[in-house]
Amino acid sequence: MNDQGERLLQKKVIIFYFTFLIALQLLFLFIIPPFQSPDETYHFPIMAIYALGEEESEAVERATIEIMNRHNWWRLIGMGKPGNLPSRLAVIPFLGGYDARAAAKDPLFRLFHLGVGKLLGLTKETRIEALYRMAQAVSIFLLTVSFCLIYLTFEKISLLTQERILWGFWLLAFLPQLLLFGPAATPETFNLFLGCLFFYCAFSLILNQANILHPITLIFAAALSLLVDRSVFALIALTPFIFILMVRRKNLKSYFIYTFMMVFFFFAAFFFYRHYYSAQLHYFMAFFKENILVLRTNLVGLFSQDPFTRDFFLLLIDSLLLKFGWMAFGPEKWIYVLWRLILAIGFAGFFIYLIKNFINYSVSIIKKANHRKMAEREKGSFLLKMGLFALVGILVLIGGIWAFSGAHKGYIQGRQIFPLIMPIGFILAAGLATLVELAGEKMVCLTLGTLILAEFIFLSFCVWSYIIPIFHLTLKSPHPGL
Repeated sequence: MNDQGERLLQKKVIIFYFTFLIALQLLFLFIIPPFQSPDETYHFPIMAIYALGEEESEAVERATIEIMNRHNWWRLIGMGKPGNLPSRLAVIPFLGGYDARAAAKDPLFRLFHLGVGKLLGLTKETRIEALYRMAQAVSIFLLTVSFCLIYLTFEKISLLTQERILWGFWLLAFLPQLLLFGPAATPETFNLFLGCLFFYCAFSLILNQANILHPITLIFAAALSLLVDRSVFALIALTPFIFILMVRRKNLKSYFIYTFMMVFFFFAAFFFYRHYYSAQLHYFMAFFKENILVLRTNLVGLFSQDPFTRDFFLLLIDSLLLKFGWMAFGPEKWIYVLWRLILAIGFAGFFIYLIKNFINYSVSIIKKANHRKMAEREKGSFLLKMGLFALVGILVLIGGIWAFSGAHKGYIQGRQIFPLIMPIGFILAAGLATLVELAGEKMVCLTLGTLILAEFIFLSFCVWSYIIPIFHLTLKSPHPGL
């Protein structure tokens, strides 16, 4: 098949995938009951209060509780249905005293809630369940755009380096947990979108495939994290590494222009926050200082063998694959063992990938330069830089989650690291391909293709054997209140 035929086939496959993605999200709307994604009862009422006005706070909470009751929320989370429905979310023990009305007045991390709330307010809709479904539609849209950015990023890397990194997109394309959070009325998909936008711009700058909008958008995505969620603070920490990795002697003019733009907009964002959102800026700076100190004093604990550290990282890894229904349900244990093994093999192969590309790049520098050798050197430079950036991203991620949660004996769920899912996909694709190619070039496509097919089958199995039965095929209890 010629190049034109391959591009046409690839285009058809991508169109088919995004059609499948949207259809799957619509299916999730029907099979996942309202408020069965973690923290929806926390985030959606705030959006609804912003949409309808603070004076409707009581009505929003009351209607939310009625929707929860209508869709068996009490039974699905393991609580007995109360004799009289509470009027406030704060009195429901499972929610830990959360107060939606007070949360709506909290200025920290409210950009997504405010934006979606104002958007919903434009519709003039007052029915809470209709507003909930529209909030879900916003999340599905953001998830779809995020997958578009993931595809464009991996395609750009694959075309420029002629490597098999495009497999990284397909490894993420059928990841059940990532797809499951599409219809959640929470900021999770917006966090994912910010992360994907950031890494699309970052990889474009590293590959020298950028224009003037890329450095501006990168700073914009990182700056927005201060208004959204702590899970995207890592984008700010990763920004300085871009200045180093995007250096190219052949194109210093572009480097200085892009660097100037990034520095200019960084300081513009800083003074903007200082003037308009000083509380959030101070919170970030205090948060950053505290976690640096915690990491310095508790770094050894990261490598300990105590039960908490083991359970902390196993929950994080397992919930990257599949946990649903307020993280209460998942597949059998042997599936998680297999998932951990795949991740371990991928990360082991990634270090081989780094060593191999470092050696190839070093050899290309030593050898006499001609046109062919220069092209190999440039390719080796790109592969090494992108690998290093992905590795730095993971190190920042692990350090950050350990300082914030692990060292304080709190657990973290896989969904909270989805903003950095692109480096994870890159590492898995590069690592698995590097290991498999030792057995022959043909084995790469066969092995990774089989793995992706297995992932698709597992996703289908999850829908029909776990999600639907748990939410819809259980018998009604004959005992009142259950």
